Amino acid sequence: MTDQNGSSARPLVVGYDGSESAEQAVRWAAGAAARARQPLVVLHAADRIVYAQDEVAGLWDPEKVRQASLRAAEAGAQLAREQQPEVDVSARSSLLSPRQALDEASAQAAGVVVGTRGLGRVRRALVGTTTAYGITGHSRCPVTVVPHDAPVPGPGSPVVVGVDGSVSGDRALEEGLRQAQLWGAELRLVCSWERPHEDPWGLPPGLPHDRGRGGGRTRPGPGGRPARRRPCP
Repeated sequence: MTDQNGSSARPLVVGYDGSESAEQAVRWAAGAAARARQPLVVLHAADRIVYAQDEVAGLWDPEKVRQASLRAAEAGAQLAREQQPEVDVSARSSLLSPRQALDEASAQAAGVVVGTRGLGRVRRALVGTTTAYGITGHSRCPVTVVPHDAPVPGPGSPVVVGVDGSVSGDRALEEGLRQAQLWGAELRLVCSWERPHEDPWGLPPGLPHDRGRGGGRTRPGPGGRPARRRPCP
């Protein structure tokens, strides 16, 4: 990973590949960094390393690719500086894939921001959606996926949090509250409930199957007594 300048504070990291979606993500991230008074890192991933030996295979020059990637990241950083001149913005490059690079950066980041659509190394290959879903499942910090023409939170754009009583739901609520306070937005909590599916054995909802040895299931017979054992499908 190549960094232009360092900072002791945890930065907000935004993925950038030159696409329109990435430009919108950079503008959104610049505004968020200005609000939170955080440094902003614009990260470009060259998508060259899949296996450990790729960097030393001799088929391409890692330093040339790294510098080209850093120039691409600097273009995104300049866009952020124009958007929010007061934010400390730096550029980083990586030889990894976008998902791997953002996942790696998330370990030391206050948050990660990505767009919904982007361009891969192969011309016109759309990888943004894959990266967005991948990083949300693996990131070690909160992730913001910026859709097309997404408004920033504020008096007219509430922060909506889905809650379900789980530990991860509680963490989402904490982050939603922080974002609502940061942007001066209304906080809305949503809890949904799905009607339980009918059990194939006729058991009431919430009653676990009696699993016997050998992976079989016991289904109730007349009077609630076990009738016979049937192998799991």
